[in-house]
Amino acid sequence: GYQAGNNQGVYNIVNSWFNPFGTGVNNNCYIMTTIEDILYVGGDFTSVNGNAWNYIAAFNTITSTWFNPFSTGLNAGCVALAGIGNILYVGGSFTSVNGNAWNYIAAFNTLTNTWFNPFGTGLNNVCYTIITIGNILYIGGNFTSVNGNSWNRIATFNTINNTWYNPFGTGLDNWCYRMIIIYNILYVGGAFTSVNGNAWNCVAAFNTITNTWFNPFGTGVNVGCFTLASIGNILYVGGNFTSVNGNSWNRIAAFNTTTSTWFNPFGTGLNSYCQIMTTLGNILYISGGFTTVNGNSWNYIAAFNTITKTWF
Repeated sequence: GYQAGNNQGVYNIVNSWFNPFGTGVNNNCYIMTTIEDILYVGGDFTSVNGNAWNYIAAFNTITSTWFNPFSTGLNAGCVALAGIGNILYVGGSFTSVNGNAWNYIAAFNTLTNTWFNPFGTGLNNVCYTIITIGNILYIGGNFTSVNGNSWNRIATFNTINNTWYNPFGTGLDNWCYRMIIIYNILYVGGAFTSVNGNAWNCVAAFNTITNTWFNPFGTGVNVGCFTLASIGNILYVGGNFTSVNGNSWNRIAAFNTTTSTWFNPFGTGLNSYCQIMTTLGNILYISGGFTTVNGNSWNYIAAFNTITKTWF
């Protein structure tokens, strides 16, 4: 459930590529997020525009310059980033943060440029995704221990009082790759086939007000859900699946969260996995391992107009 790409560029509204990043990064870039004018970038890289920076870096979008406020950075990949105010929350496969023995999750103050650890002993395995609702972090991955608690692959953290808690019951039986919030509902995608003891496949929903799991997805998808995106009340689901609630749909599908119905505006879909999706207005941008998109020979990246329901 990583974000894609070891080569990066910017695509602007006049349909032309440009590169403000110099020589870029020397390995996969998995995740990016912004706090004000600064773009924070995480991945598997150990070189950024020729600088020996480890797995995390920052880019000023006004001056188009890279910089490193993170000192020695991480000892392994960064795959999750999220911000609340001036605090950047960082997740991944690391067990050392700027020389500190912190496990898979850490925090960085972007005003003082200092790392800190409010997470206790952290996690016992990789953190794949972090999203925020108000001051609450929702954290997913492949962990089975959270600050010493036997919690499975999903947990929450209150950033005001710096406490972990578990509203998720027995959690998930396999990886949580991605989460997204629509109104007060947390949608969860991954490789799981059991959710709090229920036999639900790779996608599930959690009401953050009542703290209850539910399944509006029928039989779900037959193989991992790697990515989720939303426009209004429509949830877009991507992964490596070829069956969606019994329908032979290939690696991308849509779900109406108001009527709780699946639908397929994507034609024949993709010939290989969908790794990540993001939205800009009514356009859904998609990347992954595919080389065919609805019968077109397009390589690894494509766009879909959700109004006209056309690929381009």
